[in-house]
Amino acid sequence: MKPIVSGILILLGINLLAQDPVVENVRFEQRTDGSLMVDIYYDATSIINEMLQITIEASDDDGATWDLPCSSLDGDVDRVAPGKNKHVQWNFFADNPYKSGDNYRVRVTAEGLCHMFVTEDRTLDKDLVCDPNTYYAAIIGAPNITFNLDGHIISRNKPGIYGGGICAEDVEGTTIQNGTLEGFLGAIGLTHTDNATIEGIIIRNLKCVAPDSQITGMSIGRSKGVVIRDVQIEFPPVIHKEAINAGDGEITIDNLEVIGGFVGVSIGGNEGMNGSIRNSRFVDGGGILVATTSSLDISGNEFIRNECGIGAYIHGYKPFGIIGLDIDRNTFQDCVSGIVFWGIRESRITSNVLTNNARGIQLKPYMFCDPVNEPDSCFYSTENIILENVVLGGFTDLYHHEKCIGNTWSENIFWSKEGDEIPDCNAIVTTARESLSSINPATVDLPADAQLFFVNSESCDSTGKSCKWIYTFQSDSQQSKYEFYVKDGQIIKQDSVAQYFESFLPLQDMWIDSDSAVIITDSKGGKEFRETFELQNIKMELMYSELLFWNVYYIAKDTTLLIGCDALIK
Repeated sequence: MKPIVSGILILLGINLLAQDPVVENVRFEQRTDGSLMVDIYYDATSIINEMLQITIEASDDDGATWDLPCSSLDGDVDRVAPGKNKHVQWNFFADNPYKSGDNYRVRVTAEGLCHMFVTEDRTLDKDLVCDPNTYYAAIIGAPNITFNLDGHIISRNKPGIYGGGICAEDVEGTTIQNGTLEGFLGAIGLTHTDNATIEGIIIRNLKCVAPDSQITGMSIGRSKGVVIRDVQIEFPPVIHKEAINAGDGEITIDNLEVIGGFVGVSIGGNEGMNGSIRNSRFVDGGGILVATTSSLDISGNEFIRNECGIGAYIHGYKPFGIIGLDIDRNTFQDCVSGIVFWGIRESRITSNVLTNNARGIQLKPYMFCDPVNEPDSCFYSTENIILENVVLGGFTDLYHHEKCIGNTWSENIFWSKEGDEIPDCNAIVTTARESLSSINPATVDLPADAQLFFVNSESCDSTGKSCKWIYTFQSDSQQSKYEFYVKDGQIIKQDSVAQYFESFLPLQDMWIDSDSAVIITDSKGGKEFRETFELQNIKMELMYSELLFWNVYYIAKDTTLLIGCDALIK
């Protein structure tokens, strides 16, 4: 039989990864036992000793083209450890039946499973597990590259001294999307990488709990036009764990969720990072830390149980390092600190809601002010606007340092304050029924079958009165809800909300008022609770589900008492 494969045995090992890994000493030969199998041997080395993915190509025209079918392979192809005399068996007849010749060549290339050098659009087709000493799982090495994880996971199999995920430097137009990066000390890094997009990514590292171990979800440096959206990052809630660290450039963050960590988003750099952080959630860890910016919009975000002390923590990195900051329509709940300005000027804090935080809105001098030894180090928060915020339930709701003056405080609702420049709160407090009477004219444009289903307030005084009652109407025909609230005598309509009350009944007009409900719940243990604990807030809600009832929440610093009472008028 004429040999299927003959000629000088060759290898041309193509190095795709900047001299690592390397394939050499490739040789191949046909078996003489009649099986027509071809044995391929090669040596593979890797500086970081990572697992390799082997690609084998074949030619039948002395290497002019490399499109000869070569897929029936067995042996050292997938997840191959570096070493000598690696062996692959090629079933030549299965791929090329009845074909023979003399001009065959074989080409073997290797790529580190977690050391990819990406120079063209790439989509993963499997999960990848990186060795602990991998520098980076993937390096983006060309502009306008889309690296699509396609729902797959890139992870490290155990801790190591390196631990980089995906990085890009001195390229633009990079897109990283649709997958999970797990266990890295730094999951994504961009430097001098303009117009990049990171979307649909989950970053997680729950094993690195030591306080002295620095881990960062994303590091963004000296890059403009960066967009981060629809991203979730989860870390242990301990120091030196940052979800996003961004400095010197421009960034847009939308729909980010950070669970745990010490800082959610850190903004700074010598020249500052401008842009926006919107519609994001920071839960059970840290919030937003800003050191340097001249234009940053922080709006529509939620900060919940940020026990690390950082809600929106704004401190100037150098004298007058921060101006042009807008903090608008955010909610802060159960945090150590809400909004803190350290030497900030020409910025706005507007329409935020802060409930049950140890500290509400604070205006302070520069964090490292030393008036005795370095008087020039002191600069003060001034020329700011603090407008239409609701701040209730803290030790001090509104505060400014004695030298942080020249700010405008207006139309804020609060219980406690410290600072001569803050005017007294003149909020109108009413019972639930008193506010409802003013809501009715605003409901005329609702669907004809819309009825009142739910009444609640996030902050009431001890007599059952509040400056903000929320009334939720529901239309069965439209399967929709509509929210109204009264604030200082003004009626405000909210956009429709998603959840639909399927198990609730309409309230009609047969319920006792909120002040009467508090009298009842006080007699059932609420008064004793208030006298025993340092009360921070009272929340109330009225609903009809089998029974018509009020829920009254007595909220202290470390505990909450819920007492329900019959709301039906007898």
